[in-house]
Amino acid sequence: MKKPVRHSSHILETKSRKFFEAQLPDDWIFNIPANDYGLDYHIEVVLKNEVTGLNFSVQLKSRKTKVNKPYCSASLKHSTLNYFHVRLEPVMLISFVEEEQEAYWIWMDELKLDLSQSKDTYSIQIPKANKLSKIDWNNTLTYVQEIFNKRSFIGEFNITELTNAEVIAWRTYYGDGFQQSIFLFRELLKKDSGNIPMRQALAWSLHMTYQYAEALKVINELLRTNPSARNYQTKACILAEFGFKENDKGKIIQAKNLFQQYIDQEADGLMLYNYANTLIGLANYEEAIRNYKLSLEKNQNYAECWKNLGTCFYHIGNHEEEMNCYDRALAIEPALPEALISKGITLIKIYSRYKDALILFNQVQDLDDVLYDSFVYGFFWLAFVHEKLDHVEEALKWIDKGLDQEPTNLHFLNFKSNLLAKYWKKHRLLKIAAIKFFEFRFELQKDIKSLYYLIQIKSISKKAAFTLIQSRTDLLNGITLKLLDEYELKWESVVEVLLYWESYRKFRNEYPLSRYTEQLLSQHNSIPTQFWGLLNLVCSISFSQAQKKYNKTKQSLSVPVQISKILLEEVPKLIREIFPSMKYPQKIAVELFSFFYVHYSIIISREIGLQTGYISAQLNLPEMDSEEYLQNNWHVELHASIAFHLNRQLNLLEK
Repeated sequence: MKKPVRHSSHILETKSRKFFEAQLPDDWIFNIPANDYGLDYHIEVVLKNEVTGLNFSVQLKSRKTKVNKPYCSASLKHSTLNYFHVRLEPVMLISFVEEEQEAYWIWMDELKLDLSQSKDTYSIQIPKANKLSKIDWNNTLTYVQEIFNKRSFIGEFNITELTNAEVIAWRTYYGDGFQQSIFLFRELLKKDSGNIPMRQALAWSLHMTYQYAEALKVINELLRTNPSARNYQTKACILAEFGFKENDKGKIIQAKNLFQQYIDQEADGLMLYNYANTLIGLANYEEAIRNYKLSLEKNQNYAECWKNLGTCFYHIGNHEEEMNCYDRALAIEPALPEALISKGITLIKIYSRYKDALILFNQVQDLDDVLYDSFVYGFFWLAFVHEKLDHVEEALKWIDKGLDQEPTNLHFLNFKSNLLAKYWKKHRLLKIAAIKFFEFRFELQKDIKSLYYLIQIKSISKKAAFTLIQSRTDLLNGITLKLLDEYELKWESVVEVLLYWESYRKFRNEYPLSRYTEQLLSQHNSIPTQFWGLLNLVCSISFSQAQKKYNKTKQSLSVPVQISKILLEEVPKLIREIFPSMKYPQKIAVELFSFFYVHYSIIISREIGLQTGYISAQLNLPEMDSEEYLQNNWHVELHASIAFHLNRQLNLLEK
């Protein structure tokens, strides 16, 4: 009967583990990870019977035969190295050689590997001078502490000289228990107020828990007695994050100035990265690019730095370099959500590659199904790409998730408005959802566009809609349904004004109709309220129809052409309101005719120019000369129409 045979590789692995474990200090704690992601041990440093919070991980390799070279070689997958890189604690690579009964070590942070390249495996050389049997574990403790402190600008101190209470505080801090460490450091500082590292750690703990105002207070107090470059760097980091949170440009500028003052040839990659972040926050993209590149020269495997560099290239329009940066960030950290989302957004906005973008967005969702909760605009882009792919219900689902978090976010509200307005006719349930949403939005914001959609979706009668519009806007002030019919103003065009009402109101506030009073008022006439109401309505129709026409044709010239067409057709008719049916003496009638024949055309021409200029600016259209759209025959027709309506009211000439 055959007995099971243990494979030689398993035996070698056991020997290497026994050798490594025998070298560790007796009081240090080692844990073997339950899941093998490339790490074989997680080591916790113990000091004075207290776990310090300092820790490092170990990847253990083994080989049977010795090599007559000054180094051992170990092959590691790109994905494994990526995993090491994103971990907070340092990683030690160890190679055990059975024939030599020795193991050799190296810190992964000391290797100059470019993980942004598309290589499957990397060959690592471990110097044989680094014998594990001869390692000084005190030096290891110091190295690990330096790595942890460097990430938060903490000054040098000897952890072996701390009291047990201090070790506990630092253990909490190193374990990212910042909220608890705030309490512990404050208690210790009551007895030792001059302890600089503890004050630095307190400031950083407050910074990491988003208590920026308190963090700033602590670091400012420390700077009074210890104005070191390290402390000014900490202050710059706090000011930058504080400024970004509150959209306070002043704080971001202060942070930038501090970084500039303390950056020199010895500045590390993290400081250069933080400095570049302030520059990008101030839209100084070229200088930000330079400093991100300097940061990458110090640490080419900084995925977040590659991502932010890509964002800079986006803003200056270099999308080829932008996409290259995102790809290099993702080569280092394939699950970096900011890079996945940014790349997806550019695929949408610049390349219209909606399916590829959706793959990236879904990858973020698969990595962490609550990630978009902290990046709420992710919901917007998910909805956007689904709508582009005609996944209407999915688009609605994602925009609703965004609105669940930010119910008054205008980007989300406008997106949902446009989505429902476009698709409500296609499905009964969408129609119900549209009515509920537009009723909600109208109640929430008195949104006039929502009123338009409600009139359309609910098929509200002309009479009821007229009353509704009149009660909610000043569009129909002084106007009746009978008057609309008399002037043959299309009801559809009147209702469509609601789609552009907010824009028209802003335009009218800037250029009120009262500016035409001088051209309309003579010593022989007055201007009734009804005239102003009708003129306002006609102008609002031309304003809205011009934008509707442009949205359909995308031709900039269609804007002034549409405005001039409507004003030519409708405004001369309103002369009737200025001169009601009454007899004027012939001399006065002639004066009025002459006055209005000239000035009325000026009003219409000015209104065309104002509306054209305003709409063109809003739509980023090129400036247009009136000679391009107002030909001679237009002026002839305008004056003929004005003359006709003046004569009809003033009765100067026989038919």
